[in-house]
Amino acid sequence: MRVLLSLYILILFSSNVLSQKQDYLWPTDASTFLSSTFGETRTAHFHAGLDIKTWGKEGFKVFATKDGVLHRIGLSARGYGKVVYLKHDDGTYSLYAHLQSFTPIIQNLADSIRFRDYRFEIDEYVETKGIRFNQGDVIGLSGSSGIGPPHLHFEIRSENEAPFNALSTNLEVKDTRPPILHSILIEPLNAEASINGSNGVKILRPDYKSGYYDFGSIEVSGDIGIALDTYDEADLVYNKYAAYELLMMHGSDTLFQSNLNQYDYEHASDLFIDRAIDPRTGRRRFQRLYNQEALSVNFNNPKYCGCLPNSDETEIILIAKDYYGNESRGRLRIEQTVNQPKQKVSLKTLAVDSYKDNYWSNNWILGPNSYYDLYEGLGIPFSPSLNPHSKSNSFYFSNQHGEWVHQLHFIPDQELTFQSTDQKFSFHFSDSTFFDTTSVLIPSTNNEEFRTEITLYPLDYISKNKFDIEYYVDPDQPNADQLALYKYDRFNDEWDVTPFIRRGNTIHGRNNEFGTYKVFADTLSPEIGKASIFRNESGQWLVRVQVEDMDSGLDYHTSKISVNGIRGIAEYDKEDDFIIYYYPNFKPLKMNLIQVEVEDYVGNKTSKDFNLRF
Repeated sequence: MRVLLSLYILILFSSNVLSQKQDYLWPTDASTFLSSTFGETRTAHFHAGLDIKTWGKEGFKVFATKDGVLHRIGLSARGYGKVVYLKHDDGTYSLYAHLQSFTPIIQNLADSIRFRDYRFEIDEYVETKGIRFNQGDVIGLSGSSGIGPPHLHFEIRSENEAPFNALSTNLEVKDTRPPILHSILIEPLNAEASINGSNGVKILRPDYKSGYYDFGSIEVSGDIGIALDTYDEADLVYNKYAAYELLMMHGSDTLFQSNLNQYDYEHASDLFIDRAIDPRTGRRRFQRLYNQEALSVNFNNPKYCGCLPNSDETEIILIAKDYYGNESRGRLRIEQTVNQPKQKVSLKTLAVDSYKDNYWSNNWILGPNSYYDLYEGLGIPFSPSLNPHSKSNSFYFSNQHGEWVHQLHFIPDQELTFQSTDQKFSFHFSDSTFFDTTSVLIPSTNNEEFRTEITLYPLDYISKNKFDIEYYVDPDQPNADQLALYKYDRFNDEWDVTPFIRRGNTIHGRNNEFGTYKVFADTLSPEIGKASIFRNESGQWLVRVQVEDMDSGLDYHTSKISVNGIRGIAEYDKEDDFIIYYYPNFKPLKMNLIQVEVEDYVGNKTSKDFNLRF
C-alpha cells in the first residue's frame, strides 16, 4: 500500500510538472519557423529569445502565451521597437518585440503617456493599471519596429527576469538536422606559444570524413586555446542557428561544456571575452572552448576549464548538439613541440604600424618572429594588478630619433583618467570598465594646429563597460559649433557617429570599443524627401516622410510633424529613414498640408511644408 501510495504521489507530481510545462501557447499565427534561436551571438550581446519568421510580411496576430497582467510597454527607434511585457500568474514573464502595432487597450495607454509632451520613445512599467490578458488574447500585430526585417522576437523570462530558452517548455520546432562544424580558431595564450611555427592565430576548415569533421593535425608549443565556429539548421528553412550544446572531449574526459539554457543580462559583456574575433572580418564568430578567470559564465559549465592535456600527442573530440539531440563530431590532433625562444623587441624601437595586425594580449604582443613583453620592456616587475594603490601606471616614450611620442597606460581595476599629450582628448575609465588589468597604447600623430584624431590600441578591443571620451573644442577651430564625434569602422571603411552631447566647449561621448576616434564638422542639414499616406494592417492611417542625415545623424527626439494643423507624434523608422506621423483617429483629406521639422545632432535644421493630394 505504501509503495502504491508513493507511486501515486510520484505520478501526480510528474503530471503537475508536465501540465505546467505544457502551459505555453505559440505566440503568433505567422509561422512555427525560426530565423534565430536563444543564445546566438550578436554584436554586443547574446540573443535572449526566439525570432519567429513572418516571411518578410507584417500584420500577423501576436497572442498572449499565458494568462497574465500587462507589466511594461516600450516604443523606441532602436532595439525592441514596439514591445509588450506580460507578467504571468506563476511569476514568469513573456516579451513580444518589433511589433507593428499594439492592441487598442495598450495603444490607448501608450497614447495617454506620449501625448503629454509628444514624445516618441517611452519605457513604462504599467502593472498597477491592472490590464489583464488571457492566454490566446491578441496583444498586437507583428512588424519590424526597432531593428531588423519583419519578425517577432519572443522571450520567456524567469521570476527574476532572466531570459531562458523557450524550447525548454512545450514550445518546439521541427528539427532533425545536426549542427555544422564550420571552422576552428586556435590562439596563443602566452607569449611563448606558437601554432605551426607561427605566433598568430590559426583558422582551420575541416574535411568531412565518414560522419566526422576532420580538422587535421597541428604542431603547437606553449599554451593554446581552441574556439569553434558552428551553427545549427532546422527542417524546411535555410537559417543558421546557434548550436545548443558544445563539448570538448579527450577520450572519456570532458574538457569543456556549454549549453544555452539561461541568460543573465547582468553579465551580457561576457560576450566580449567568451567569443573570439575572426581577424579577417572583425566578427565574433568563434566560441572559446575554455573558461577565463574574468568570465562570469553565462552558458559555460565552470566544472570544466577547457585545459588541454599535457602530452606529446593528443586527439581532441569536438561535439555540437542542437536542442533535440542531433549532434555532429569533429576531431583535431595536436602535437606538442619543443618551444623555440623568440626574439624580444624593445618598445622604444617598435613602430606602431608593426603591430597593428598582430596578436595583442594584456601584457604582451606577438609578431611573426618576435614578441614584446610590455612589463619587462619598461622595467616593471610583473604583477597582475601592478600597483593597486597607484594611479601613475602611465609611461611616455619616443624612438631613438625623437620622432614620435607614445603613451602606454596600464589600467588596473580602479578609476583612472588620462589625456592626449596636447590635452585635446581625454579618457575616463571607472573601476569596473575592464575585465582585468589592461594595457592601452595611444600613439602620437603629426603635429597639427587642431588635433582631431586619436587611436587607442589594441584595435577593436571591447571593454566590459563603457568609458567616457571627451574632446576639448577650441573656439578658434573651423566650424567649432558643428563638430561631432565619430569612430572608424576599419572593416567597412567608414566613419560611424558615436553618441555624444555638447557641454560648452567640450564634446562628451561614451563607447566600449578601442580604435580610432575623430571629430569633424557636420555642415550639412538633414534632407526631407517625399511623403505618402498609407494604412497599416490594424487600420490606422499614417503619413510617412523620407528623411536622411549622412553625418552626425538625425536627432529624432527633436523632430516635429503636423498634418492639417494638428501636431502628431513623430515616430522614427531608423532602418528605412522615415518619420511617421501618428495621431489617433487621423483620417486624410483630399488635400493635406504636411509640415515637418528635423534636426541633426549638431543643430543643423531643415523644415518643409508641402501639400499632398490623397
